[in-house]
Amino acid sequence: MKSTDILFPKQSLTTLHAIFLGGLIAGTLDAVDGVIAFGTQGLNPIKVLQYIASGALGQAAFRGGLATAALGALLHWCYRCRQLLGSHSISVCFLTV
Repeated sequence: MKSTDILFPKQSLTTLHAIFLGGLIAGTLDAVDGVIAFGTQGLNPIKVLQYIASGALGQAAFRGGLATAALGALLHWCYRCRQLLGSHSISVCFLTV
C-alpha cells in the first residue's frame, strides 16, 4: 500500500458528486470572472453578487449587504449545478438512443 492511498483514499465519484463539484468550480470561476470584469468598470464585487440575488429579491437585494451577496453566490452556484445537470441529462438521452 502506498502512502498516497492512506492520505488520499480512492473513492468512486458518483454522477451527482461530479455535477456538484463541477457546478462549484464553474460557478466560482464564473463569479470571479464577473467580479474582475465588472470591477474594471468600477463596480464593487458585492454589488455584482447582489445583482445576481436581485433576480430573486428585486431591488431589496441591493440593501441587504453581505447577506444578499452570499445569497447571490449561492444562487449562482445552484444555477451552474442545474446547468450541468441539464447538460448531463441531455447527453445521457442522446447516448442511449
